Amino acid sequence: MRTIKISNKTMYFKYVEVEVSVPDDVEDVQEWLYENENDWAERTNNALDKVDYNYGTGNWLEGMSQPLSNSVWRYDVEEDGKHIDGGHL
Repeated sequence: MRTIKISNKTMYFKYVEVEVSVPDDVEDVQEWLYENENDWAERTNNALDKVDYNYGTGNWLEGMSQPLSNSVWRYDVEEDGKHIDGGHL
């Protein structure tokens, strides 16, 4: 009789969105977000504490498929319902 091992890695993730008010005269949104991280990071983390886990990797989420990262942060700028800017933080 042989002994074998059965292994399983099951992925779960949480996903939230928070809205941040950025002044109209800001040209570099990403830089402004870095400089004002205290305005949104804690709210994002608090929101994550309140949501349930989802089964899977979440790679189907637009712009969130970073396979070597344990956490993905990004921003997206929309005007009149159209995506005009965005990127990773």
